[in-house]
Amino acid sequence: MFIYSFELGGGPAVLLSKASVNDGKSHVIVAERSGRNGSLVIDDEPAVIGTSGGTMKHLNGNGNIYIGRSDKRITNRVC
Repeated sequence: MFIYSFELGGGPAVLLSKASVNDGKSHVIVAERSGRNGSLVIDDEPAVIGTSGGTMKHLNGNGNIYIGRSDKRITNRVC
C-alpha cells in the first residue's frame, strides 16, 4: 500500500494505491498535483486520482512531507 496525500486548506486529498511496494524490488512511483487535483501511479498500475476539498489551489509548503513511509495520522483515517 502507498499513500499520497496533500492538503490545500479545505480538506486533504488522500490517494491510496493498493500496489505492493515493500517487496524488496525497485518501483517507479509518480505523484503529481495540479491545482486541487492529484494522481498517483505505481509502476504500470492504473492511476489513482483524487481532489482536495475547498477552493484553494496553491500548496502551502510549511506542513510535513512524508516519502517512503506512512504517517500514522493519515493511515488511521483511511485504513
